[in-house]
Formats: sequence, C-alpha cells, structure tokens
Amino acid sequence: MKTRALLVVLVAALIAAVTVGGLTLQDRAEAQGLPELRTAIYQGNVTIDGEPAPNGFELTARIRNSAGDVIYTSAPTIVGNTVDSRYTALVVGPAPEAEGRVIEFWLDDQVISTNVSVFAPILNGQVCLGCSWTLPLLRTLDLDFPTAPVATPTPSPTPTPTAVVLLPSLYSGQVLAGSSIPPDGTPIFAQVGDYTSPFASIEDGRYQVVVNPVGEEYLDAPVVFFIGELRAVQSVPFKGNEFLDSLNLIFPNLPPPPTPTPEPTATPEPTRTPTPVPTPSPTATPTVTPTPIVTTEPTAQATATPDPDDSGGGSCSARSGGPASTGILALLALPFGLLLSRRILRAARVPEQTD
Repeated sequence: MKTRALLVVLVAALIAAVTVGGLTLQDRAEAQGLPELRTAIYQGNVTIDGEPAPNGFELTARIRNSAGDVIYTSAPTIVGNTVDSRYTALVVGPAPEAEGRVIEFWLDDQVISTNVSVFAPILNGQVCLGCSWTLPLLRTLDLDFPTAPVATPTPSPTPTPTAVVLLPSLYSGQVLAGSSIPPDGTPIFAQVGDYTSPFASIEDGRYQVVVNPVGEEYLDAPVVFFIGELRAVQSVPFKGNEFLDSLNLIFPNLPPPPTPTPEPTATPEPTRTPTPVPTPSPTATPTVTPTPIVTTEPTAQATATPDPDDSGGGSCSARSGGPASTGILALLALPFGLLLSRRILRAARVPEQTD
C-alpha cells in the first residue's frame, strides 16, 4: 500500500514538472509562431461507486455540441493496462470545433462518469479560450462511475443436437374384419404420419408388420393399420424398438371380392385348305391298230344227207318254226362259227410257215 502511494506521489510530481515545462515550451512556441496541436492527454485512477474498478474496462471521451449531438469520440484506452484500476494515455483531440466544450468519460460505452473536464487550456483555474496550446495538455483526472457496466454476455455456441435415430418396431396379432377372418394373402400395412410401412400378408388370421420411420419426429405419433382403405379401430403410439405380439386388430367388413371378368376365348383360326396344284391332263397315246390280213376262207357248204333210216315222220326241218327260229339258231351258231373260222385260219397259216 505504501509502495502504491509513493508511486502516485512520484507520478504527480512528474506531471507537475512536465506541465510547468510544457507551459514554458508553450510560451516559447507562441513566441516563435509554431502551429497549435489542440490536444489533451488524460490519466488517473478509476473507481466504481468509490471502489477501485476492475481491470479490462474500456474508457472513451466524448464531446457534444450545443444541440446535444456527439461531435467527437476519442480512441479507447483500457483500465489497468499499466497499473491496476488506473488509465493512461487517453488522448482527446485535435478537435478545433469542440474547443471550450465539456468532455464526458464513458466506461464500456454504458456508464458516464460523475467527473467532467473542459476541452480548453486552463489558466489559474479558469478556462482560457484565447490561450494558445501548441503542445498537448497533460492532465491528471480521477474518474468515478456510479455503477459498473453490464458485461456483454458472450454468446455460447449452440450445441449441435445429436440426431435421435428411432429403432424399428414389430407389431403382430390376430385380425378380424367385421366378424370374419380375412382370407390368406390379404395385404395389410401401417402408417405413422407421412411414413408408410412395407406391405405384409395376413396368413391364418394373423399379421406381422414392421414399422421403421427412423426420424425422432415420429416419436409418440400414432401407428394406424390399414387393409386397403379400411382403417383398424386400434392404434398405438410409436416408441421405437418395440415388439408387440398381441396387438389384435379389428377392421370393418371387407368389401366383396370383384367378380372376375371371363377372358375372351380366342377363336381358332380356320385350317387353310391347300389349293390343289392342277395336274396336267395326260396326252392320249393313239393305239396302233394292226392292219388285218384278209384271208380267203373257203365257204363250207353244208349238204344235208338224208338219213335212210328216217322215215320222215317226226324229223325236224331247219325251216320249221318260221323266221324267228332261224334267227335264234343263227345267233347260237355265231360263236361256234367264229371259233371254227379262227382254227381254219391257223391251220392254213401253219403250212405257209413250214414252206
């Protein structure tokens, strides 16, 4: 504590010496006609409601015009940057338009100090607006603030939510449609929100459906079961990783199955009869008729020799019976005549060949 007090005394003495020297230099500068910088440099202790302020707060100076608008804001300096609860090197200016106006001191742009200063040279405790200030004005001013600034909360990074993956559930049990069991092979499925499960088939009046919507938005959503457009009376909330083997379902009466439309019988195509290929007419071969050899045949004259024993009574005359009997006899004798003539011809040809 004594060390800090001694340090404060030494700094005050140094500032006083610099101020006196600055005034001397300023007078010399005025005599030589040097340009004026019109800048003030502040330092001092910082307290909050009489207590030393924590290090790290940002301190700035502001100057307003007569209308109350801020016309100048200094660069910030940090409380405790060199000594705990103390600020240094708070530069105000140059700002010629703000000369003679009040300087406000702000902590973290939230709280204004109870102490103020004037942006102008001070001579014998009085503001000297006509005085020249070629060199920067070095001023020590302790600042007190009624309350501490509210620390701006650093937004914590929003943790990325871990995706919840729901495991599939299995539902099975008995099925009734009205008062009867649906026929085997009847399709059944389940829905959870916009999710539709794969189709399953009813066998022996039982079903078995797997529901796997995965996303956590389906948790506790109702699971409803359908046969076609018919909805079961029962439903359960989806929990995931459930195996309910006794969830019996009751549906309204199933509509009668549609009458199958007989398929049209295909008319057999008629058998095509092959068109017969015309057979060329056979050409008649002329029969060669042998030229008959005319042979003079002796005419056999029959001489009727009367039978001496015939006394004439009861004999048959060739002429008896008239012309009809003669014609009949002639017809009967014709074959024998032809046969006899052929034998005569053959007998006549044989001697000719031997000669």
